[in-house]
Amino acid sequence: MSSGVQTVSTRNLHTWWQEGGVKDSKRIRIYENKVRQSHAYRVQVRSAPPAGAADAPWYDSFVYESIPRGGNGFFKTPVDSPNPQRFTWDECSDGDGISELEHKANLSMAWSQFEYDDDVEVKITPCNGVKLNEVTIRPTALHLEAKALSDAVVIRVPRNPDGFKFSVEFRDDIIEYFSDGTQYVKDGRHLVGREPRNALLIFASPFPAAEVTPPMSESNTTVMKPGPIYEGDWGSKAILYFPPGVYWMNSTQDGQSPRLGQNHIRLHENTYWVHFDPGAYVKGAIEYTTKNKHLYATGHGVLSGEHYVYTANPKEGYHGKKHDWESLRMWWHKLPVPGQTWHCAGPTITAPPFNSMDMKDPNDQIHVSARIQDYKQVGAWYYQTDGLQLNPDSTMRDVFYHCNDDAIKAYHGHVDVDRVTVWKIHNDPVIQMGWDLREVSHFSLRNLWVIHTRYFKHNDYVPAAIIGASPFYVNKDDPPEKKKKRDFKKQLAASITNVVCEGPCPGLLKISPLQSYDLKISNVEFQQELNPVSEVAESYVKGVDDFGSGKMAIEINNWSINGEKVTMDTFRSNQLGKLNIDKQYWKQWKINEVLQPV
Repeated sequence: MSSGVQTVSTRNLHTWWQEGGVKDSKRIRIYENKVRQSHAYRVQVRSAPPAGAADAPWYDSFVYESIPRGGNGFFKTPVDSPNPQRFTWDECSDGDGISELEHKANLSMAWSQFEYDDDVEVKITPCNGVKLNEVTIRPTALHLEAKALSDAVVIRVPRNPDGFKFSVEFRDDIIEYFSDGTQYVKDGRHLVGREPRNALLIFASPFPAAEVTPPMSESNTTVMKPGPIYEGDWGSKAILYFPPGVYWMNSTQDGQSPRLGQNHIRLHENTYWVHFDPGAYVKGAIEYTTKNKHLYATGHGVLSGEHYVYTANPKEGYHGKKHDWESLRMWWHKLPVPGQTWHCAGPTITAPPFNSMDMKDPNDQIHVSARIQDYKQVGAWYYQTDGLQLNPDSTMRDVFYHCNDDAIKAYHGHVDVDRVTVWKIHNDPVIQMGWDLREVSHFSLRNLWVIHTRYFKHNDYVPAAIIGASPFYVNKDDPPEKKKKRDFKKQLAASITNVVCEGPCPGLLKISPLQSYDLKISNVEFQQELNPVSEVAESYVKGVDDFGSGKMAIEINNWSINGEKVTMDTFRSNQLGKLNIDKQYWKQWKINEVLQPV
């Protein structure tokens, strides 16, 4: 262990250290056997001493760090390609989602995680130019408080079986994002977002439960050794186990090596469980092939996509050639069988190169249900990086998402979601309900905390909103006869309760109807005024010419903006709510002022 570092492992508190940490001031790609360590923060943890008791010792908790593009540049070829090529705008019309302004701002996102079963204190010591001053902890709904010391801040984190996930932000580290209505600009009259230049996230996690702890034995477990991973090293046993250490994909599928960012782990069909110990840092992606009824991804380690280029496509040598089906996911199952369930408990992913997860067949008929808990996604800077798919009969609890694309997908029914924190960039809504016809019932979302957004423009196709429904997805390769039609006999029904949005917020909802809707939206608090770009601030439900006997049952209860209630007297597009619902739906929707029960 590094000199002077002290960690702890007891039944009440477990911290860990990552050997090979590199504090990179040049913002370049680090060596494959190293891990980027925060240049800006030191984190220590201890059990909270009882009042009047002597001070308890502090223990170190490693602080990881992610930067946009991982220091790799705007390339479409893998990081060690002999003929490196940059993206062109024809190939990547939105770039990779990282503007020149963001690139020059030297953004970083750090995180530290520990396991606990006791009240603890977390001490954060800023360094390398980050000033110790006024601190904000988000989500503010958690009501955590910081106590200032001479050179650090201390946050008391109470024992909680669900854990806590929060951002620690110092006033003088905040940068402001301005827009001219079409793009970010250095300054202007539209202030569309505020967020830390050097973000710091704390993940206080409960110890893993027995049901998500793999029953490992010599006969059923492949134990990986830290270092390079070559094709097939993962074996064919039921469980794949990553002890603490740094791992990276080092060959192509046909065995050429060394090759970075040109392979991922295609598990053997016998393998249904992948476990990452705390301190395991795996540079790769996971694809299941099992027909086992239950498949797992567990443990408090990290899965990193930092060696992959944006939209990396395995069919094209992992070059950045976007394909909706073939571009790499961090979690993948392309040939599932009916009745499968994915149990995902504990992992953190960073630097995903594209959509983070898909588990369905090519015809979108067979879906893997999910049981997701204590999941974290950080450093998701690229344009099309989104949250996990919520297939039918799925649950999700206690999740943190940093993402550019949509965070929560309301595509399927019998889905239950609770306690999700979202740090959103600028592509698509926080909750996406569109792209295709949906027949959805029993979709429930509670306790959504949106701690940052920075939408600089609106586009109906990728709506800037908390709740959005895009028009039909257009595949340029589809023939005209495949053009889809709206169907208002179908219905999407959802309940969304307890939503807090901090900072300049986009409109509450932007819906381009493809089918009927039955939405109950309750207890919505926008803590500040809406985003100053008028098209971003507006909410709408667009009119259609084929609605017929369709249904637009939208009920909004207890919605406030900057402390003021939105009512049926203040909802209009030129008023507080900036809500523009087409007149053809009049009397099908309503706004109530009354607080709704949780």
